[in-house]
Amino acid sequence: MSASFRILIHRSDESTHFKLTGDLDDKAASELIDALNIHSRSVSKIFIHTDSLDRIDDYVKQEFRNRLHDTSNGYTAKILSTGRYSRIFASPEGMSF
Repeated sequence: MSASFRILIHRSDESTHFKLTGDLDDKAASELIDALNIHSRSVSKIFIHTDSLDRIDDYVKQEFRNRLHDTSNGYTAKILSTGRYSRIFASPEGMSF
């Protein structure tokens, strides 16, 4: 994992907010996917805030598109995203803004 990558998590009854900071490489992406797997089953919405990311590896961009658009991924929460990288993280049922 990139030494600079962090996920800051804030949870409420209905949603969880992930603020991503630093560089998102393949190992950091695995950490994010693990966090999505944990939190997606207990809330109705997950917000991913991307404005504090410095960089995303090209491989990671494609991998997230594939995983989030796979209807068998098991996520029960809608994934909504904000910021300059929002289109990468929005699920088909969610939205980016």
